[in-house]
Amino acid sequence: MLYRYIPDVSRAIYEVLELMVSGHKSKRQRYGVEYQEMLDKVAGREVTEATIKQKLTQHVQQVFLHPSLFLDLSICWKISWEVLFIN
Repeated sequence: MLYRYIPDVSRAIYEVLELMVSGHKSKRQRYGVEYQEMLDKVAGREVTEATIKQKLTQHVQQVFLHPSLFLDLSICWKISWEVLFIN
C-alpha cells in the first residue's frame, strides 16, 4: 500500500534537500543549526536519493510491524526524521 509512494516521496524529499544545499550560503544559515548536519550530509553525498528510499522502506516496514505507530502521525514524523538523518 504505502510502498508504491516511496520512489516519488524519496525523489521529492531529495530534490528539496538539494535545492536547500545549492542555495547561497547566507540562505542556508536561515534553516538553523539543527538542519546544518543534514544539509552537510546531502552536500557531501552521504545522504542520497537511494539512502532516503532505503530508510523510508525500512520505516514503512516498521509501521506495519507496529500498527500503533501508524495511528500517531506526530510519532511517525519524528521517527522518520530521525531515521533519515540522524541514524
